[in-house]
Amino acid sequence: MDQLKDWTDDALSCLKEAEGICGSANSELVKINQVLSKRDNLLLKLTFLFDASRQQIRLLAILKDSLVKIVKNYKTKNHSWRTKITRDCELLRSVLDTLHKIELEPSFRSTQGNKALSLYHFVSDDKIDELFNGVDDILRESTDLYGRDEIDNNLADISREIEGYGKELEVRYAEFILNEVPDTPSKGNKKNSANHDNIITKLITSNNELETDMASLLESLTNHFDQCKKGQDLLSKPHSEDQKRELLQVLENDSLELPYVINILNQDYQSLKTNCSHLQSITNKFSIFYNNFTAQFMVRLKLFGEVKLQQGLNIITKKAQRVEILLEKAFEYEQSVVGLIDYYTNFVSSYRSLILEIERRRKINDQVEAAVSRFRKELQSIEEKERTNREDFLIQHADYLPQDIISPNLLDGSQGILFKMLPTVGVEFNREPLPKISRRGLEEARIAILGRK
Repeated sequence: MDQLKDWTDDALSCLKEAEGICGSANSELVKINQVLSKRDNLLLKLTFLFDASRQQIRLLAILKDSLVKIVKNYKTKNHSWRTKITRDCELLRSVLDTLHKIELEPSFRSTQGNKALSLYHFVSDDKIDELFNGVDDILRESTDLYGRDEIDNNLADISREIEGYGKELEVRYAEFILNEVPDTPSKGNKKNSANHDNIITKLITSNNELETDMASLLESLTNHFDQCKKGQDLLSKPHSEDQKRELLQVLENDSLELPYVINILNQDYQSLKTNCSHLQSITNKFSIFYNNFTAQFMVRLKLFGEVKLQQGLNIITKKAQRVEILLEKAFEYEQSVVGLIDYYTNFVSSYRSLILEIERRRKINDQVEAAVSRFRKELQSIEEKERTNREDFLIQHADYLPQDIISPNLLDGSQGILFKMLPTVGVEFNREPLPKISRRGLEEARIAILGRK
């Protein structure tokens, strides 16, 4: 009976020890399951963040492309108006040079000086200089706006950073898919480990098997303790010696196995604890990967969109505003240049036409003067003939006709109207004071306007 009591005490002691070991194992399992549950949540969040980051980078690239198009559009406008206003200024200079070359008709001046004048004499140098200086100013301002590489460099930096973020994201995603988590993220070293999901599955499976084994061992210890208690009851009652010996032999054998069972239980616990430690290590590395790479990446990407890209947008917006102001000024100058080209081109044409008009008027004056001269001669002939006829009439009939034979009332009260001479007819022509066009000036005008001398 004393031996049986010792076995019972040992069984109880081992059972309590086993319960403690199993309790510790259960605590490890509860703890690691919580860690794995947190990891699963982070995996879902990480997957979402990868997709969100891709979308954000894609949107940033679209915005960058829009900025590039805006800059390209303004550069095209800038180049277009620069080309046009430069070409028109050259054309205006050519027109002004033409004015320099066309000598003013000498007969147009009231006094003849030694210095010949050109049509450029009627151009205001101050206004022309002011116009060209204004054009030069906006051309320089345009060069300051787009002649430097500030905008291009800024866009190139933005493009490189967006591309860099895209590549970095894909590297992080590859690490995520392959479960290649760096041991030392700050140094950028990588450890090519096995697939962590497979390892986690194996470790969880191993823990489940260990948990089952430990539960089985705990159950066997419980059964052994129950057998010891039952043995005490059996031995206190009359039974055959064979039955008692058989029972004691079984209990003795089981008691001898107790240290081995406890040892196996401890080994299982240590294995389970090692598995949990390994699982903890994997999840810790995953958390480091999540926090040190993805979370920081998202922060940098957000700052890039809110700060760097916004700065680039502000620079381009300010440039665009300056370009719009510049385009308005350029349009005004362009209108002035084109207006002067049209005016001075027409000035030359009108000057040539003026010469032809003066020559035409001179010819008309000649024609009228000739007609008046012919009329005077014809009138003089008529007057002389009429004088002779009236004198002959008076000689023959004056002595026989009363002066009032025709009622004065019919003759506006005139007396002796029949006895007067023909009324005097006066014809005067005042020739226009037109300048005498030089032969050279006339020929140049005819060639320019009529295409012939």
